[in-house]
Amino acid sequence: MALKISKGWLLSIVLAVIRPLVKLITPDIEKQMEKFVKDLYVKAQDTPNVFDDMFVEFIAELLDVEL
Repeated sequence: MALKISKGWLLSIVLAVIRPLVKLITPDIEKQMEKFVKDLYVKAQDTPNVFDDMFVEFIAELLDVEL
């Protein structure tokens, strides 16, 4: 019997693990990472593929970057 795991539950676990680790990086690297994600989001919005937007939004959420 396969264990059913909801995506929300899995995402909450990933966020609970990754977010504290992101807070440990140096401020300079954090600023560069935030700039990269924001630039990537602008580029994703320019593509016709909605999954580009969704992927970058997921990465932003994972890394606690406000778009």
